[in-house]
Amino acid sequence: MVYINGIECKATTKQVELFMDCLANSTNHIITNEDLTVETPIICTIASQLDIPRNVLITVTDEDTSISAFDIDVLGVNAEGDIITENFVFAGGLVQVGNIAFGTITSVVVNSIIGDNEGDVLNVGIGSKIGLSNTISLSGDVYKITLGTTNLDLADYTVNVTYNTVDLSVGAPIGAYSDYTIWYKTS
Repeated sequence: MVYINGIECKATTKQVELFMDCLANSTNHIITNEDLTVETPIICTIASQLDIPRNVLITVTDEDTSISAFDIDVLGVNAEGDIITENFVFAGGLVQVGNIAFGTITSVVVNSIIGDNEGDVLNVGIGSKIGLSNTISLSGDVYKITLGTTNLDLADYTVNVTYNTVDLSVGAPIGAYSDYTIWYKTS
């Protein structure tokens, strides 16, 4: 904190982050058709890393609708450089959208699964929630976003201060080779 004449004041810094040549959202960019019928824990094979800090999409294919439980961990590093884990369980459904923006994924582990049979696979892809490299306190701290040279309206994105992300899925989902610039304040 900064004190001026005995009054506590927050110091803010303005940030600009560029996200260039983004890949389009994908359901299987990170993991493609990992066999869920092998013994758990399953250490999944990572096919590709993320292009920018962003959330993951989890899809469990239940070929014969017999899966009744699973527990999957995605481990990695977020945009701020912190080691993080996001957990996905059956109660969330067979298709789930993550909240954490991973900069790097170090592993995906299927800790347990019940009801897996032949043809059941896991795919992990990339979504439209971009991770910021600094902490934001208020959704209004993000004050401008451009897609290429076009300004986005407030209705085109959602800011999440818990995860320090900007969700572009509402108005400007990430398409192939998209360039985004995000202006924001951090304290």
